[in-house]
Amino acid sequence: MDSVKTRLEEMDRQLEGEWEALRGDALRLAQLALSQQEGPLSLLSPSLRSSFVSARARQEDLERRLEQRTARLERLNRGQERLSLLTRQKAEEGRKLGELETLIGAVALE
Repeated sequence: MDSVKTRLEEMDRQLEGEWEALRGDALRLAQLALSQQEGPLSLLSPSLRSSFVSARARQEDLERRLEQRTARLERLNRGQERLSLLTRQKAEEGRKLGELETLIGAVALE
């Protein structure tokens, strides 16, 4: 479980880095668009419009991947909580079994 969680955390860090790079790209594109001309996307040059559309697609992909990673981490956390609960239950059952064996031993000696 820990290796899966570690791998997901590494993937999240990578995704965050990509997200920050995308935000920087989007900011630069927006600043460039504003400095060149005012107006809707259709008024941008074809290369700038293509860059903007590509950045938007990357943003949507990163948002989708981030949602998937978050869902995986949530499932992993629920699994760890369940495993922890089962471990506590097993320890409690072991303790009760030990008490029962002690009682049986005491009764057998009488």
